[in-house]
Amino acid sequence: MPLPWTDPLWTLTASDPTFACCPPAVGNGLLGTRLGAFVLGTDPDAPGWTGVGGPTLQFTMPRFDPSSPLPVFARFMRDGALLALPSWQMLDLTVDGVRFRPGQGLFRGESRLDLRTGEASLDGEWATRAWTEPGPRRMVRISIRLLLPRTVDHGGFFELSVSGEGATIAASVGWEAAHLPEFGITWRAQGEDLLGDGATPGRQRPVRLGARLALETGTVQDTDLEAARWRVTGENGTLRLALHAAIRGGMEEDDPVVALATDLTALSRGRADGSLRRANAACWQELWSRGLDVTILPEQHRQLVLAQQYHLLASSGAAPWPTGPQGVTGNNWRGQQMWDNDLWTFRALLPLWPELAEPLIAARLRQLPEARRTAQAEGLRGAFLHTCDENGIDVSPADSPYRQELHMMVWPALAVWDLWRATGDRGRLARHWPVLRDVAELFASRCTADADGSWHLRGIVPADEYVCEHGPGTCDDAISTNLAVRAALRAAVSAAAEIGEAASTAWTTIADGLLILAPGADGIIPEYTGYAGQQIKQADVALCFYPLGLELPAAQVLRNLAYYRERCDRFGPLMSAQIDACVLMRGGAREEGLAVLLERYRRHARGTFLVPTEGPANNVATFITGCGGLLQALVYGYTRYREPGDDAALIPRIGAEWPAVNAATAGAN
Repeated sequence: MPLPWTDPLWTLTASDPTFACCPPAVGNGLLGTRLGAFVLGTDPDAPGWTGVGGPTLQFTMPRFDPSSPLPVFARFMRDGALLALPSWQMLDLTVDGVRFRPGQGLFRGESRLDLRTGEASLDGEWATRAWTEPGPRRMVRISIRLLLPRTVDHGGFFELSVSGEGATIAASVGWEAAHLPEFGITWRAQGEDLLGDGATPGRQRPVRLGARLALETGTVQDTDLEAARWRVTGENGTLRLALHAAIRGGMEEDDPVVALATDLTALSRGRADGSLRRANAACWQELWSRGLDVTILPEQHRQLVLAQQYHLLASSGAAPWPTGPQGVTGNNWRGQQMWDNDLWTFRALLPLWPELAEPLIAARLRQLPEARRTAQAEGLRGAFLHTCDENGIDVSPADSPYRQELHMMVWPALAVWDLWRATGDRGRLARHWPVLRDVAELFASRCTADADGSWHLRGIVPADEYVCEHGPGTCDDAISTNLAVRAALRAAVSAAAEIGEAASTAWTTIADGLLILAPGADGIIPEYTGYAGQQIKQADVALCFYPLGLELPAAQVLRNLAYYRERCDRFGPLMSAQIDACVLMRGGAREEGLAVLLERYRRHARGTFLVPTEGPANNVATFITGCGGLLQALVYGYTRYREPGDDAALIPRIGAEWPAVNAATAGAN
């Protein structure tokens, strides 16, 4: 029976105030932040914000803390900067002159994340001093609610309640202006709003952000424009307030001034009358109704898979500029799509939430004009969709060894083909055809022919990046890359026939002649020409079996999986175990593959809130690429669904037996 809407699995709860260094992440598909350790937002004593190009690890922060350098209120990259605005929910609280800080005083309570609605909360009691500390001691009740509603995707709010009989309560709330140097923000107070105006550092596109304070009990003492905060005090030992925040600008077409005012009004009014929570819950419930049913899994793994679907949805929306590998909660790789979106996220979303998958292709379509210029500069045809910014401009250094990681440019084309197979919609295929065509042209101009008529892709870096990181630098005819290129060329030919476009005869010639390395005498397929069994970073040959569909006898497939599993770095990315497990399950070993998948995935899921990280020993979180890989393995491996275009009814849905979705039922907690 599918999971009931009232099941306890929907709520993640932690009693450790530091959340094992993994605070709950919340997001609405466009923006995201975290309910930071012990206090809402960023500890004012933490290192300053370094911007999108800055380091991802601060050595003054706890190791493995994915909030380093700071929690983020983020969206996709713009003009070389991320609209990543930490501490919009800034809280600097004092009671009887004692500052509320992580690790100081005593706190007893719980933090929760409601996976149904994306709302995070913190409730508990704080002793202003430990028993061993000198001075008076006060017990204070603290309650916090944090929500980024999916129905107002440019903003969010938090609610704060502090009470202690006879306590003197003071707080500073708002933005942390010192964390926003990239945008040159100028702050001003306007009525009940605190507004900031600035511009992106690249093309000087306007950016506007704002906050609106609502006090239920308490008094505003003053507005500090330099710090971008209000200073407030409680009344009769109580302080209750709500802070609403929104951001507009960058690549958006709307007037940021008008749009931001609309956002703040929608947030403040909707929160006050309850309609915002009801609408948000209804939106989430509709998405959840189409999610993968976790009750098909062993009981001990159900909440894990439920949480990973939440993390993926929290970073996936219908906005035209999608998020990168860390979704809405981080700035690694400067927000670029790479193959993380084109394969790992896209293929997971497509059978479950296709409306969230298509924007990933649409973003590639908009990048084509600049990507074509890059290809031309490289002496190639087509489009160079490698490490592009949002405009399609390649941002990788000319001498970067990763610049030849050409397989990353195949997956946008295969995503277009998968969308066609899933929908059969010629209009969509025609709209995204330029992506498929330009990728085919790029590889047609990059492949070379030998005198015997064979075609080759030489001097590249495959998915196994140890080729460039630990030698030999580049390789020739990596089998998974060549298989993917062959599939893209053939897809372009078939797509052209479907929509009446011209297909180059070279595409078929190259696809038919492209060298696909054969297994050796031991039955092992070499990863590339000359591969001699050295350690690999992540699964590469495994990609040949899924999603590229290379057919070999079952025993030979298993032999190859085992061979490369032994050579794969155990501290490498999540992808290896996911592909390995998916191939096992597709081959009939469903329970064995499922055990491999879920047991290994748990090494990457941190803390009570099951925050996914890229590797078992790094701090790259929330890593939605991993969420996508997990869901792919389950959907395309464990269920009977095998390829885009199969009957979607083969996928067990989490809301198959729920009543019709409506705001009234969805809003009931």
